Amino acid sequence: MRINNNLDAPGFWFVEVKGRKDLNYYCTELRKFLVRHLALGLLVDNAIHRGNRGGVAQSFRTFDWRAFSQALMSDDNIWERKYLNNLHRLLNVLCARTPKVKVLFLAEAVNSISYPEMEKPFERATQILRELSSACQNVDILDVHRAIIAAAMRGEQVWQSPSFDPLHLSRRGNEIIAEVVVAALSLNHRQGGEGN
Repeated sequence: MRINNNLDAPGFWFVEVKGRKDLNYYCTELRKFLVRHLALGLLVDNAIHRGNRGGVAQSFRTFDWRAFSQALMSDDNIWERKYLNNLHRLLNVLCARTPKVKVLFLAEAVNSISYPEMEKPFERATQILRELSSACQNVDILDVHRAIIAAAMRGEQVWQSPSFDPLHLSRRGNEIIAEVVVAALSLNHRQGGEGN
């Protein structure tokens, strides 16, 4: 479940200049360079994201998820190409080099109840994962998202509370994921016999 960490909205962290696409792109690239190559750049970036009041929780509380989603789904999004390339490389290793190993991907659970704007980007990323992995015989995708949403609709506390983002699960949410994985492994074991 690494969808969210692969989503990169062009210029989003520089929302104060979001009106100009060219400036967005160069600001984003400059930030990446500074964070990657300079310790001071990383420290400044961490300080910005933590914020001066309330730490990370404050940053999430004031985070504009709707604008983030729109940036992710814009025509000039930059995450799809990188996500595709990363998945191609990963699936090549998993399928071509280790064909006898069973691989389970989890369709990442996103709180589309409280954050409906985040449903489309996650659906798109999951669709890409399904399309690429369909060619691999030893890869399955488990829909933990559906199980988590179903539990939430029953009134179970599946996300952390208070929750300021659409991803971080509670203890119960993680238990549900474990249940889905155990059920899949048990089914695979029964179908494949003792040796698999």
